[in-house]
Amino acid sequence: MLLAGNIHLVLNRPQAAATSFDGLHTAFKGSAQSDSAYLDLADYYLARKAYDDAISHYERALEGIEGDMTAQARLGHANALRLSGQVAESLAEYDELVRPGSSVLAQAQLGQAIALGKTDRFGAAVGLFLQLAQTPSGGPPSAVTAAAVRELGALYRRQGDLARANSWFRRYLDDSERFAGAFPESTVERDLVRLQLAQVRDASGYYDDAVRRFADLGRDPGPLAAEAQYGLAAAHEGADARRLAITEYGIFLERYPSHPRAAQVRQRIEYLREYTILDAAGLARALSQSYIDELSGTSRQRIRLNVARALRDHQDFANAVRAWETFVASYPGDGVTAEAQFYLADCLYRFSRQRQLEGDAEFADSLHALALQEDRILADADAGRWSRLARLRLVEAMAATESDTARTRVLEQGYSAFLQQHPLTEETTEARARALLGLGDARRMAALADSAKLKEADEAYRLLLVEAGQSTLARRARFGRSAVALQGGQNAAAIDSLATLLPVLTGTALQPQALALLAQALARADRHLEAATRLSELLLAFPDHDGRRDAQELLGDTYLALGDADRAVELLSSLAGADPQGDVNGSLRLRLAQAHRLRGDAATALNIYDRLLAQNTGPIDTLRLARGRMLARLGRIDEAVDAFGLVRSGPLLSAARIGAADLHFASGQFKQASAAYAPLLADTEDTTIVGRAVVSLYELGQRQEANELADRHRKEFGKYGIWPYLFRLYEGRYWLAHREYDKAHDAFDGVAEDAAKNPVSIDMGDGVPIVMRRMAQDPLSAGSFFAATSEWEKMRAEPTEEGTSQALQSQSNFASRFPDSPFSADIYMRLAEFQLAIENLLPAAGAFRRVVDGKHGTAEQRQIAVWQLLQCYSKLSRWDEAMRIARRIQSEFPDHPRVTAVRLEIGYILMNMGQHAQAITALQNVLEWAEGEDAAEARYYIGQAYQNMAEYRKAITAFYEVGFYGADASTQWINTADFQRAQCNEVLGEFEQARRIYNIIIRREGGASEWGGLARQKIESLPPPPPSGN
Repeated sequence: MLLAGNIHLVLNRPQAAATSFDGLHTAFKGSAQSDSAYLDLADYYLARKAYDDAISHYERALEGIEGDMTAQARLGHANALRLSGQVAESLAEYDELVRPGSSVLAQAQLGQAIALGKTDRFGAAVGLFLQLAQTPSGGPPSAVTAAAVRELGALYRRQGDLARANSWFRRYLDDSERFAGAFPESTVERDLVRLQLAQVRDASGYYDDAVRRFADLGRDPGPLAAEAQYGLAAAHEGADARRLAITEYGIFLERYPSHPRAAQVRQRIEYLREYTILDAAGLARALSQSYIDELSGTSRQRIRLNVARALRDHQDFANAVRAWETFVASYPGDGVTAEAQFYLADCLYRFSRQRQLEGDAEFADSLHALALQEDRILADADAGRWSRLARLRLVEAMAATESDTARTRVLEQGYSAFLQQHPLTEETTEARARALLGLGDARRMAALADSAKLKEADEAYRLLLVEAGQSTLARRARFGRSAVALQGGQNAAAIDSLATLLPVLTGTALQPQALALLAQALARADRHLEAATRLSELLLAFPDHDGRRDAQELLGDTYLALGDADRAVELLSSLAGADPQGDVNGSLRLRLAQAHRLRGDAATALNIYDRLLAQNTGPIDTLRLARGRMLARLGRIDEAVDAFGLVRSGPLLSAARIGAADLHFASGQFKQASAAYAPLLADTEDTTIVGRAVVSLYELGQRQEANELADRHRKEFGKYGIWPYLFRLYEGRYWLAHREYDKAHDAFDGVAEDAAKNPVSIDMGDGVPIVMRRMAQDPLSAGSFFAATSEWEKMRAEPTEEGTSQALQSQSNFASRFPDSPFSADIYMRLAEFQLAIENLLPAAGAFRRVVDGKHGTAEQRQIAVWQLLQCYSKLSRWDEAMRIARRIQSEFPDHPRVTAVRLEIGYILMNMGQHAQAITALQNVLEWAEGEDAAEARYYIGQAYQNMAEYRKAITAFYEVGFYGADASTQWINTADFQRAQCNEVLGEFEQARRIYNIIIRREGGASEWGGLARQKIESLPPPPPSGN
């Protein structure tokens, strides 16, 4: 019961384990197994960080345990309290456990030290850790010592003492490398220390070392890989390697899109790309040039304008704001003041976002308010182009503060109002183009909830192309129209548009979006090979594309559609492993299971379905149905039927019932199959379901019901095709089973005649009984075979010389007429067994060989036939042929039930071929595994081989061993060996020894037995013994 419960825990079934353990507690209260069960369940919850459950189960353990495990339960309870945040309560528990004589003293002191560190009692914690960290000279550290060193390093790190943290972490890792397998902590704990040391090195400014350590950790797809990848990017950022940091942050998002740090990483990428100085050297050159320009006499106004532009272009927004403010204040009413005010607002927006990313929300809000104020001032002024652009930006800024649904509404209303207020003129073309593009995009987003918006979005894009076809925004409008077409189900139009657009998007930010959209359109149009090509291009050319994860999933789906299971498994496995928490609804793992199934790996697919069901993740009935199909594929029929039975309602109920019924049918359980098909017959239009129901009734002997249902089948699905032939064949089999041989023969003969005129052939696959599959493959030969079978069975039931001759002739005629029939192996087996029974060995061997060499025999038929063929050749003393068949069994039939016996046969054959030395070697090898009869036979043949070689002493020894080791062998071998042993003594002139052996046989078997009589005759033929006086 303890083992059963622990197996449930290994399979993550704690409720089932608790039930098993409860039975153990009831039946064996107070036993060591019962006490262990309490701890095992509590430890399970503790290991999975379910601290509340762990605490309650440790408390139950403390109430139920009566033996020496109480201290362990109390220690576990204290650890669970500490880990759940109840540190003060855990300290009270530890105080009880650290008293002298405690069986868990060291472990309790470790927990106490960790708890002290959590409560800021730093000195006490360090002192206790140092005491525990003492290592005996020369030997590996204990588990407590290793943990103390690790936790001491972590404590110093939390306190900000990076130098000491570095020292203790290094000591821990040095010990783990020095003692390797003898080191007491797991790889997971060692990797955690490696991660912490890398973080310490990063925080200490040793970025190169940190990068190396993070990179080493990130190579293994373990539980710390995500943190290692994040640390690697952060270390590059700390080292001012901006581009490398962005790349590594992008890899993080690609691998772990649902990680808790994902939002933070996106912000870091945004900050590094948009809000750090792009080219400090370039900015310095621009500022130096402005100083030179001033010395050269360039106007101050021009210099200030150039400086402000340079600061903005290089993303130094803090200084850009000051420069633009100074310019606007210094030159009111100037021709470029409106432009300066526009860019002042722009830099204020950007500076606001920069401060927001830096965590200064209050300052960011004030900057955003100033930006809005500048835009309102500019929008209200009649400053032409810059006022129009400011009005558009106000619309976008106001919408940015709204929720997704409200945002699209605000944008649509704002852009529409702007377009109404600014009719098309040469001056308004640019602003109207921006407004039309924004309006189209907003309406396209709104169409996700209201499809009527698609037409309006397309109209906005179309109008932009009419008004500003040469604008740089025209490409985005064409992209928008392609997206609208795809959303509206116009795949062909979207594909043509995007294929035309892509060449002009090269090098633009729109190119990866267009590639992704084109791939989606191709996949929806079932042009999967082209979709895979485009997706591969996207992933290779744009590794930091925001939609990379979606593109990878689509590529995995495309591989599935192409039937490329290996690539689908490789890609989907990497996605599932990289971000296990991201697959919330289980859809990714469902597709991974589908890929494994397509690859033929039903066991792995089943494992995925089991885990999803255990986690209650995904569409439960879909999982149950898929699980049933995988169980069926693995041959676990009863479990598959049970799995189908769990689908009790919903749209998949019919499929589950059909699945269960088909399994019963395929395995020959026709009573269960008939019962399962019955409720499906009323509403089904599936010819297969009705057909199998008819066959089930025939197999159950319910001919009348089967005939009625067969008539319905013919009326609904027609009188031609494979099923009418099958119904007639199964009715004939019904007559055959009821010994109505003439009726059966007439039924089968009729099928053969009709099938010759109207041939039909269908491969029904493995989901039907083998006889049905064969009948469907060739109804003509099936009718002829069963007609011949009816004659054969009639001959056996009513044997006559004429009937036997006629039946044999029918079998021979069938074999001649249908040499490639699916039933040819059955005919040859029938003829072979008949010839073997009358000891007509050569014809029997010929028929058995036809079965072995043919392609239609079942595995069982071929195994029987090849063994009988070996026996025939041995009995015919055709030793060369016998040896070839024996070797063939070893090479072609490795799973033959008598494959080991073949080794004995080979020794026997070698002996009869005169190769006595080889025979002895082969038979001695047999003795390494043989027992009972096989061992006795092998020893006998060894003796016989020595006897044939005239090595009588060795022969005598071998024959003697037959009886000496033959306690579990029959006396047949022992008596035969003793006779041969005595004959060897005779050859050597040892007549008294021979006489003694013959007398042993007489005493063993009795003088009146056959063996006793033969032994007496041999004694009488021996020379008389010498007189006793001599």
